[in-house]
Amino acid sequence: MKAYEGNEKYIFISYAHKDSATVLPIIEKMQNAGFRVWYDEGIEAGTEWPEYIAEHLESACTVVAFMSNNAAISVNCRNEINFALSMRKEVLVVYLEETKLTAGMRLQIGTLQSLFRYRHTGEESFLRELMAARILAECKNELDEEKLRAEERAKIRAEILAELEAETRAKILAEMRAKEEAAAKKDGKIVCKNGSVEVLKYGITEIEGKTYNYNINGIVSVVLPNSVTTIGTRAFIGCTSLTSITIPNSVTKIYKGAFYRCTSLTGITIPNSVTVIDDYVFYGCTSLTSITIPNSVTAIGESAFQNCKSLTDVYYSGTKAEWDKIEISIGNDELLNATIHYNCK
Repeated sequence: MKAYEGNEKYIFISYAHKDSATVLPIIEKMQNAGFRVWYDEGIEAGTEWPEYIAEHLESACTVVAFMSNNAAISVNCRNEINFALSMRKEVLVVYLEETKLTAGMRLQIGTLQSLFRYRHTGEESFLRELMAARILAECKNELDEEKLRAEERAKIRAEILAELEAETRAKILAEMRAKEEAAAKKDGKIVCKNGSVEVLKYGITEIEGKTYNYNINGIVSVVLPNSVTTIGTRAFIGCTSLTSITIPNSVTKIYKGAFYRCTSLTGITIPNSVTVIDDYVFYGCTSLTSITIPNSVTAIGESAFQNCKSLTDVYYSGTKAEWDKIEISIGNDELLNATIHYNCK
């Protein structure tokens, strides 16, 4: 908010600085309504005050004097009113509050046009009366109604476009999430020696114990759907043709003997959702050469790797200090004799 500086007719505002909190918002609303207004908040440091005030008061078309008990005892306010009257300026007195005037001030301003802000029940009615005052009309810019309507239309259009853009973004994000969720719901499969493929549909949560045991169909590879959370006791016991199995991160439990004597299994990765490798899980997996174990594992059960005679490498995602904290039960000599590779992701 800046004081008017120009060659057109303008209003000089006289007020007590103690009333700034009340007066400055009124000045701002007057400016927003198109009135050209000058007030002393625009004076720069180092300017000679009386000369600057007098210059702007002399050039003003009319004066609005905001009167209050503070203004009534202000020497500057009285001088400004005296100077304006001496130059026969039109003066509008706005009483901010019920004010006690000296006899001299009553004589000076008693006959001037006056408004009484404190008598209004609301600010809007006061502002309407103030801005409709005849003596202020010459100091108002003619507002371009068509321009205002165009600006309002542009504002509304921008708001609508912003809403549509937000809706479009939300729709795109929702579609992306739906695609991601659909992609995450992957089916699994079991491939057998004879080339037959059994689809394991997404939604299965448990591979039940002994379901695929004894290598009935010559299972070669298994990919579990990422809905599976549990591999049951002895689920793949004796599947001697099984060379690979993919275990998703959804699996949290692998029960006893799940891969007991899967003698063709060469490597396996335990997902970081598993915390315990149960008893006899990989017992007798004689072709198992490597295994990846996450640092989420806190315990390895009894004989989990017994008779894994080919096991040479363990890839562990944690540190040696973390590995040393794992509770490893008896019957895991093959695991303990393998080379441990730490911090392997």
